[in-house]
Amino acid sequence: MDFTLVAYTASIFAALLAMNTYSGWGVAEVHAYTVPPYLEERGYSPQIVANQVVDAMRRIQLEVASLDEAEVLVQGQVQPVGQLASYFGIVDLLRATETALGLGPATVVIEITQDDKLAHWRVRGDHAVRGALVKQGDIPIGEPAALIDELGLQVIDFVSPFEALAYRFIQGSAANEHEATISSASALLLDCQRRWAWTCTDANIRNAYLLRGMAYLSAEQTARAFDDFDSANKIGNQNALGVAFYGDAFAALGQEDAAQRQYERAKRLDPEIGERFYQLARGYAQGGNQLLADRRYTTAADLGIDSEAFLVDWGDTLFALGWYDAALERYRAAEAANPENDLYSERIDRTLEAREAANASQPGQPAAEPPKAPEPAAAPPSGG
Repeated sequence: MDFTLVAYTASIFAALLAMNTYSGWGVAEVHAYTVPPYLEERGYSPQIVANQVVDAMRRIQLEVASLDEAEVLVQGQVQPVGQLASYFGIVDLLRATETALGLGPATVVIEITQDDKLAHWRVRGDHAVRGALVKQGDIPIGEPAALIDELGLQVIDFVSPFEALAYRFIQGSAANEHEATISSASALLLDCQRRWAWTCTDANIRNAYLLRGMAYLSAEQTARAFDDFDSANKIGNQNALGVAFYGDAFAALGQEDAAQRQYERAKRLDPEIGERFYQLARGYAQGGNQLLADRRYTTAADLGIDSEAFLVDWGDTLFALGWYDAALERYRAAEAANPENDLYSERIDRTLEAREAANASQPGQPAAEPPKAPEPAAAPPSGG
């Protein structure tokens, strides 16, 4: 036993989280006992800490529920994840799973100790894929919100690891850091190969390949992304989402004809696939993840979406990224389609002013633009 650590340990917070296994995870019962002094000094009672961990888990669920995400964010409503559509299929587990497989609610134990200026957390219990497991880490005591968010993610990783993987992808894409997604997906896929687990369904395995492939694509490791999309498309029935990302891989390799063939295949599988990417992009944009939103807008354009609203929404995302030339292209294309809308000219003026200010503040160093502005999104005056 490390007596040095024990000497500095002021208190322990233990929470038992009973998770139903349907729909990724369901109702959580939290029993909190004590909290470390640094949390108590900030007004966190044991019950408040426990409640906020559950709230963090709910926020993660809303992040990975894709197509209804925009509406949920606009309305500011928190809904049970079972009532949200998940385009990745991560929350398609049946309520009957628990009974059919003889599984009781998973028990996960959280412990927090205060060691000088660090909060040391430990999470232990039965992982849905790996079995008995203990995970631990440190967070500065001045960051209680970060601690709660991390605990929410860790608990979801125990009871619904594919959902946690999707969240890591979303967060990594926002920061343009993809290693966590790649390593987590790789470990999860390997563990599912080594042992049987009820959550390692074909749909979830396919989604893990897609998520890792998208991370590889964003990290400009195109060949590996291509392999993952290929693996995903060999699992089960053809999936419009997977085929569309397959097209993205071809496009990144400069094989435009092959990319267009994949996009056409995706539209045959799901005529609304372009609109789905558009909705997904809007959800990411409203959630503040502009970089990932731009990537989804790009694919939606490749899938034939070119409406005025689409061009303006995409322009707003490019403006938020500081890519003013690209934003101007979208706004001007929307204006050409409907010259009577003054909002477009207002956006154009605003963007011109922002570009001028950016150039003035950094002479000789224009704002970074996307490496390749996708031309298909700029709708010609004919509307084609």
